[in-house]
Amino acid sequence: MTVVAALIDNEPLSQVVFVHDYVQLVFQDTTLSVYCSMSVASPRDRIGWHGPGWCDALVALIGQSVNSVDYLPRDHLRITFSDASVLRLCLLASRATSDELFKIDRLGSPTIVEQVA
Repeated sequence: MTVVAALIDNEPLSQVVFVHDYVQLVFQDTTLSVYCSMSVASPRDRIGWHGPGWCDALVALIGQSVNSVDYLPRDHLRITFSDASVLRLCLLASRATSDELFKIDRLGSPTIVEQVA
């Protein structure tokens, strides 16, 4: 399964989990764990990783479906939601907080891991 396929055909975002130094986005049977810098952009503004309102912007995505996914390995993963908000993960090695950039766990499918190159 590809990164795009794993994220595009899911239930709406149901949970955002803030763990010590990473974030998990849960779409019922699919979990995206993010270990790199990210930003959230709405039609009104853009909030960078750990900027004021960043957590609230992620939580505001709960209930939204994924409309499109743009994935360029070692550069970005961009997820556009049904309300036109965009979650952008920076996949540059210099912006990583661990050896992994993100991980996708989907029930019944192999785990997908993007590692720092």
